Amino acid sequence: MVQVGKNVTYVNQGLLKSNGTLSNPSAPVVLTAAQQEQFATLSDKFRAKMNEYYVIFQDGTIGYQKDSQSTEYTTAEVVEDQYGNEQIRFQWNESAGSHEENMARLVAFNQQISSCRTFFDFYFRRVLPVRYEILESLNRIGSVAYVRAQSEYNYLVASYENLRVQYPQIPENVLPSFYSLYAEGVYRQTNNTVQLLNNLYERFMDPITAEFLSVDTDSRTGIRDPNAVKSRYADYFRKYAAAFSTAMAQDPQNFWKAMTEMGSMTRTYVFTADTIPLLTTEASKGEMFPFYNKISFSTDTSTEFANILHDLKITEELMKYVIRNPASQTPTLDAYGIGEYSMRFGKSKEVFSPPESDLEDEPAAVSYTFMSPTLKMWDIKNWVQFQVFNNSGPSDNGIITIGKQSAPTSGEAETYMSKLFTKLILAARINRLASSQGRSLKQMLDGVPAYSEAVFYKIEKFYSNTPGTATPITTYYIPNSTSLDVCNFVDTQIKYGVNYTYKITSYVLVMGNRYEYLSTNNSTNNQVSTLDSDPLSAYVRVNSDLQLRLLEVPVDTVTNSRVLDYPPIPPEVNIVPYRGIGNKVLINFNGATGDVVMDPIVLDSGDVVLFGQQQQAQRRTDGKLRFLNDDAPDRFEVFRSYVRPKAYVDFAGKRIAEVSTQNISTAAALRDTIVPNTDYYYTFRSKDIHGNISNPSPIYHVKMVKEAGTPYLIVKLLDLGKTVADNKKAPSKSMRRYVQIIPTTPQALLNVDKSSPSLLEPGGIDDATAPNLHLGVTDEGLWGEKFKIRFTSKKTGRKIDLDFIFNKKHQLSQS
Repeated sequence: MVQVGKNVTYVNQGLLKSNGTLSNPSAPVVLTAAQQEQFATLSDKFRAKMNEYYVIFQDGTIGYQKDSQSTEYTTAEVVEDQYGNEQIRFQWNESAGSHEENMARLVAFNQQISSCRTFFDFYFRRVLPVRYEILESLNRIGSVAYVRAQSEYNYLVASYENLRVQYPQIPENVLPSFYSLYAEGVYRQTNNTVQLLNNLYERFMDPITAEFLSVDTDSRTGIRDPNAVKSRYADYFRKYAAAFSTAMAQDPQNFWKAMTEMGSMTRTYVFTADTIPLLTTEASKGEMFPFYNKISFSTDTSTEFANILHDLKITEELMKYVIRNPASQTPTLDAYGIGEYSMRFGKSKEVFSPPESDLEDEPAAVSYTFMSPTLKMWDIKNWVQFQVFNNSGPSDNGIITIGKQSAPTSGEAETYMSKLFTKLILAARINRLASSQGRSLKQMLDGVPAYSEAVFYKIEKFYSNTPGTATPITTYYIPNSTSLDVCNFVDTQIKYGVNYTYKITSYVLVMGNRYEYLSTNNSTNNQVSTLDSDPLSAYVRVNSDLQLRLLEVPVDTVTNSRVLDYPPIPPEVNIVPYRGIGNKVLINFNGATGDVVMDPIVLDSGDVVLFGQQQQAQRRTDGKLRFLNDDAPDRFEVFRSYVRPKAYVDFAGKRIAEVSTQNISTAAALRDTIVPNTDYYYTFRSKDIHGNISNPSPIYHVKMVKEAGTPYLIVKLLDLGKTVADNKKAPSKSMRRYVQIIPTTPQALLNVDKSSPSLLEPGGIDDATAPNLHLGVTDEGLWGEKFKIRFTSKKTGRKIDLDFIFNKKHQLSQS
């Protein structure tokens, strides 16, 4: 299946030049000085002569330059000799005058070949997921590979959230992990690290079972009860917080030391191949935690090598090999970007931007960026021959392996034979894969991309305020699989309100080519040869073999993953007088319920920061926010003005009170003192336990009328729309982007038959005669006719009629 997404092209530096033809001069990509130097020359001078190499276009794309006509010979082609060896044949444009001239020509040709050198061709392509928000704006959800970040707040467990406030230095790695709880409860993993993490170093001995993690039907009643699941999880987190606080109170020094050690022991998670359900259907169980960050992304659909590892149950072996053998952060590369464990590439990446208008089906704006990253790489052949099964042991400290535990073998001899047999099968299946997917010399010189597939993924979590070179808080290694269409990664080891960044990296198997021109110095030897019977042909023998490398290829970086609960709904307010008292009113507040999306309204300077954080957490790009009462209000804010407001901003700096609910109720009341016969304007806001604020309530116009008799209170809502200075203007909305009313082409064509012949002669048209020209060749006339178009609102059902007439306006050209 062909995957649709963001196209990325990689070509190793030595085969890429920056002198490509200008393909999009309106959007040039400017190379840095370092990039201009890196891509100024080719490592393989002979391919440069053949005009078969890659070029950087000025719009940032990469293309293949092939078969450009030479003044010496026609296009080169790859042929096989009688033994099946591939070689390059050149056809001279004209025959040499004599045998000596032919030999001289071959010698000169031979001198242009870089002998005694090895070259690499690692041209490959990747299809990366597109940001979900962009696809949503394009109405392409479900048809394109995507990456989506969600930060969700489910419910309040105050004692658990307060751990962050009481102990701000607590490592995220020791907080309850959905994956370690699942490992113990479902996979029955009993290794020391998993259990110590789950039981707080034996301070919290609450047993973890599969039933505890269930979000489906209750085993006793057979009925699904979300509230029961929520209650069960909430009770666990309350017990966890109590156990943590008790341990800190009883033995703070030793317990904190144990937590610090546990944090260093749990920095890396490795998922085995049988944990795919944990990243797909079972991920919903992690979504029952009080809050979490979730990263969902489409995985590579090519999984031939990944399936081999899965079938042999050695996926984690390769992941641990990469962990134990990290490539250098500052590799040593030669002049053409080749190192022992790294390689520099030219990278062209497709970039999608949302359309400027709101019209449906409008395509995204597409551009390209060019970069020159250095990618880490590992030799798969070396791993198979010398490293497989050598990456476990005491050095596994710091790695938590999640997955079903393999049954122990009966003895050392059986273990050795089992591993040897697995290695033999692995080597045989890799050879078969290479035979079916590897490029021949002809395919390589034709510009066919090398086979590539994502074998596994790495997700690194950072604090958003730390530089990209910082040590990750936690790292997760996840295998790719045919069964893993979309990976749903759920991170529960987070703190409320803290901003995190997640970096997604793929480890891609690339079947590149290593080749060399067979090295000799005699022009009539196997390097360049010719036959007297075919003096117009020359042959270059090339030795080429496949190179299986695992490359570290970036996928995406998700920023601003911050869990915040939703800001609340404005309170319900009832303002009542006291009997017979003319200078007091009672304002009753009650927490409202609802779920709405609206523009945030700023009253105080601090609101900008709060609403900005909410827009980041909700990942909204339309300037709006979702307001939802997901917990009880903590207090209510009261704003009062003596001056009739023209907008909500007029209440800035006029907060007169905050009324607390004492965390025991959703309601509160305020007794306010006022002056009789004076106009007051009130608005109110709710504030929840996390300090999130609602939009202001409607504006209440309050006046206590006190004359000769008993005072009475007037309360009415103020309509801001009637107070703005331009409220007399007729409401209007530009529809230029949405509606276009024009004649069809046949309706606008000149009707020669109905127009006077004299008008069609040169000089026959002037200001007086021009209106007599007839337009339209259709049966039904258009010009001078009256039309009506009716627009109906989908939301309100209201209708607007537009009456119009098509008239001709002749514009004479100026000679």
